[in-house]
Amino acid sequence: MPAAGRCKALPLAAIQIDTLSMQKTFRHILPEAIWLTVSLSFTFILLIILFDSQFINSSISLLIYDTYFVTPSWLIVTVLFLLITLIIYIVKEFKNRFGRTGPNMILLICGILLVIFLTHLNHSLDNMSHGWTAYPPLSALGPVLPEESDDAFINSAIKFFTIFQILLALIISIICYRWWTHRQHAKNQQNNS
Repeated sequence: MPAAGRCKALPLAAIQIDTLSMQKTFRHILPEAIWLTVSLSFTFILLIILFDSQFINSSISLLIYDTYFVTPSWLIVTVLFLLITLIIYIVKEFKNRFGRTGPNMILLICGILLVIFLTHLNHSLDNMSHGWTAYPPLSALGPVLPEESDDAFINSAIKFFTIFQILLALIISIICYRWWTHRQHAKNQQNNS
């Protein structure tokens, strides 16, 4: 029995097997890390083109018609990164018929997070379409209620983002189906041989 604090030496074969499995894992993770880095680089290049260096600040100011929106910069960076990553991975994995697990997981995570962000955006736009509250509130003026806004831009944006969410959910469903059929086909081939 070995003394306390001493380790048993592993056989050389166990070390070689462990090294080979680590190399296989690294071989699968490295290309995905490179593609995510490329996607992040495209995101920052696009942000520099669109907003100069303003996106580095804590917030980004957008001027749409006569309304001035101020939004946190992390929100725009995240949504743009998810969108670019989703597009890159769909194009990249189309040739592999969505059969690889790692890239499909990245696709699904990006798609689901993008749907969540777009749902939040739709909710915010829907709240804006019901009118604005000017601060301080002018409730002392009497029973005059603000009229509901029929802003065509906001209504069009809500419809666009809703259609985009439906298309995104459809793409995610197709990817899941292709992935499942690929795994079933591989499992059937393994059982037959």
